[in-house]
Amino acid sequence: MLPWVIAVLIGAVGCSRKGGEEEVLDGKAKGEIALGQELYERNGCPLCHGDRGRGDGRIAAALNPRPRDFRDLQAYQQGYTLEAISSTIKKGMASGKGVMPAYPHIAREQRRLIASYIVAMQADTAAQTLSITNPWIRESLPPHSQTAAYMTIANQGSGEEVLTGVEAPIASRVEIHLSYEEEGLMKMKELERISIPGDANIALQPGGLHLMLVDLEQRLEAGASVELTLNFLHAGTWHLKVPVRPMEN
Repeated sequence: MLPWVIAVLIGAVGCSRKGGEEEVLDGKAKGEIALGQELYERNGCPLCHGDRGRGDGRIAAALNPRPRDFRDLQAYQQGYTLEAISSTIKKGMASGKGVMPAYPHIAREQRRLIASYIVAMQADTAAQTLSITNPWIRESLPPHSQTAAYMTIANQGSGEEVLTGVEAPIASRVEIHLSYEEEGLMKMKELERISIPGDANIALQPGGLHLMLVDLEQRLEAGASVELTLNFLHAGTWHLKVPVRPMEN
């Protein structure tokens, strides 16, 4: 279906597309996601994509191809980041895999806020499809300046998830490391992030991927627990209370 046909259908069921000067909104009193939802609804996005972005809006059945389900990261033909979604809203899309009219009249900041709401809908789904099991931290050894954390991260979703960073109040920083063998020697390198493919598990374990807690504030003994904050690209922020175990684990 051509973009102008979609635009006619949207207009026929009451979509409001503001023309002329761009409206200036005061977002200081509202959260970005809440304001993004308001703009999402005001600009008629639910008519195609549905109230919760599942591609089940009132006119979705009349469109071919059907509107994308925002929860399916593989359905984003032009990328699913904040910047990519904002660009798609502005420029639209017309290809064999998807058709969407352009909305250049929507102010840049408003497009970003709508994109923030769409990304939040991704996160709602991503958080439901992500699980973290068997987290533990190795007790520290003299001089007790660093130690390692391990766990298994499972992604039951269809799209890729990414661990972008980790924080711990007890350490000055937490680094993502990979231990590997090269020419008979064990080596270690720092990684910027960990990618977890859809329908896959990633094990952080001794001798492989792990989290390194650097510059510890105190000695960590077996039986204690440590707070870790894991930041994911789609599933958002996860707070864990991780037990400290003896070295033999």
